[in-house]
Amino acid sequence: MNDVSSEAPETPEFGVRAAIVEDRRSGGGGIIWLVPLAALIVTVLIGWRAWQTRGIRVTVDFPAAHGLRVGDPVRSLGVDVGVVRDVAIVGAVGGEDSESATPPTVRVHLSIDRDARPLLRADSRFWIQRPQVDFDGVEGLDTLTGSRYVGLDPGSGRPLVGSFTGLDTPPVIDDAGGDTGGLDIVLESRDRAGMRAGGTVGYRGVVVGRILDVALSSDARRAEARVRIDPRFATLVREGTRFFSTSGIGLELGFQGLRADIESIESVVTGGVGLATPPDAGDRAVTGARFELAERPDASWLAWQPRIAIGLTGREEPARHRAVLRYRVGLLGRERTRSGWAVMTPNGDVLLPAAMVIAPEDARDAKLEIDGHAVPLAEVGATVETDGLVTGPAVGRIAAGKVQEAFEIESASEMAMQATGGVPEAGTMLLVHQDPGSEPLPIPGHRWRAENGGILIDAGTGLTDIDDGAPVTDGSTGQLIGVLVLNNGETRVAVLAGE
Repeated sequence: MNDVSSEAPETPEFGVRAAIVEDRRSGGGGIIWLVPLAALIVTVLIGWRAWQTRGIRVTVDFPAAHGLRVGDPVRSLGVDVGVVRDVAIVGAVGGEDSESATPPTVRVHLSIDRDARPLLRADSRFWIQRPQVDFDGVEGLDTLTGSRYVGLDPGSGRPLVGSFTGLDTPPVIDDAGGDTGGLDIVLESRDRAGMRAGGTVGYRGVVVGRILDVALSSDARRAEARVRIDPRFATLVREGTRFFSTSGIGLELGFQGLRADIESIESVVTGGVGLATPPDAGDRAVTGARFELAERPDASWLAWQPRIAIGLTGREEPARHRAVLRYRVGLLGRERTRSGWAVMTPNGDVLLPAAMVIAPEDARDAKLEIDGHAVPLAEVGATVETDGLVTGPAVGRIAAGKVQEAFEIESASEMAMQATGGVPEAGTMLLVHQDPGSEPLPIPGHRWRAENGGILIDAGTGLTDIDDGAPVTDGSTGQLIGVLVLNNGETRVAVLAGE
């Protein structure tokens, strides 16, 4: 018989059996803790992204809601940049004492996209766009079938996020985008004469500006319209410019019946104004200038055809100086002169008509004078340039060092305008710069052509001998092309060669 008692496990005191401990640890037991950790990270990232992309809260008070609802868009420059979050009436209506009552307003809470934050400025304007039909015109037709929306006109002042006061009617948006090159003027009339905010200002049927607002003068004796001329067309308005109303309907009775001027009918709706500028109209008008508005134009006004280069706001003029060659001829020593322009080149040299540096064979005491400084022609060291520096007709050249030494012209190279380095593309408008401070003479692209390395300008452009040596620039870029050369009845441009 086997001894069973010898194989039985020992029984501890108090009759409690001994526990058997097994090691069940494995490498996958800790993964379960990654699940809540990952969920926490995802929640934090979603919350962070939502916080980053949340809209900017803006409050705008309007006189009326005009049908605006929660969810309607906020638009700027035709692009949705936010949404209406809340529309409510605020303000104390007042009690029995009507004098202390506060008129209620409509408070609209907007959520503006964070990407559109730069649009919010101290002078930003808000309005509720809706259909409007009255004697001043038709606006907001895009809201007839769709929802209303809050319009936002970006400001240019300091950044501001907070509360704004909305406009009751849409503002006149400046097409120039706030460009400081625009010209602001005032038109005066005995009555409104059909003018309205948003009306156009035309020149030969082309819109060149807009009427920003119309109001009474400070003494209520006249009507005044504030007008902004687009920067590109600001040169059209001169001291002698005439303005006239185009808001009347033109009717003509002939053999074919009664005919209406369609352009005039359009002006009745837009409240338009026209302008005409004579050939000798004086200096450019400045901001704040006032003009009288005529009821209708004189026939002579419409016949004016001035040559005015447009799009020149802020352009730099080429550095040029008046030059005179003085010499004596004959037994009596009579003085003769030749005059022209001396033009600075980018490397500091001076170009001028070839006849200015070559005196006649019988000339005596020849001197070249530039800006009042006269130097004997033999000491100037001028050369005639036919290639290298320029292409096309020959011109005279004075080296930069001699220019500063003999004629005391400071910083010649700094005063020079950058050159194009070749003939511009066909069709480019050229500008001939005459007296400093005066308007350049435009040469349309169809009035010139490239020839023999230079440029040949058609006859009849109005250029005379006093323009010999004048600088010529590219009308589109403003860069220096070369200098004018008048010789044997032809008008050419010596073109600065490329480096």
